[in-house]
Amino acid sequence: MRYRVTVHAPASDGDDTERLRAAAAAKGLEVAELRTEEAPDGAQVFHLESEIVALSAYDARDVSGLNLFAEVFDQAGLTVERHTIRIAAERAT
Repeated sequence: MRYRVTVHAPASDGDDTERLRAAAAAKGLEVAELRTEEAPDGAQVFHLESEIVALSAYDARDVSGLNLFAEVFDQAGLTVERHTIRIAAERAT
C-alpha cells in the first residue's frame, strides 16, 4: 500500500532543506513539500511530505517509515535522534 507521510523532526539553525531533499532523492523518495516551521513549543522543525510503500499505516509511521527517514536524516549529515522523528501516515489516494 502507498501511504502519504508527513514527517517532523528537529531542525538545526542553518537551512539544511536542500541537503535533506538530496538525501531523500538518493533514497528514491519524491518530496512533495519540504520546509522548516515553528513547532508549538517554539522550536524549529523540518516538515517533509512524501509517499512511501508500507504494509500498514503503523508500519509507515513506526517501523519502515521511521527507519527510512532516520537514514535520510543521517545521509543528509543531520544529527536527529530517532525518538524525535514524528511521522503521520494516511493511505494515499
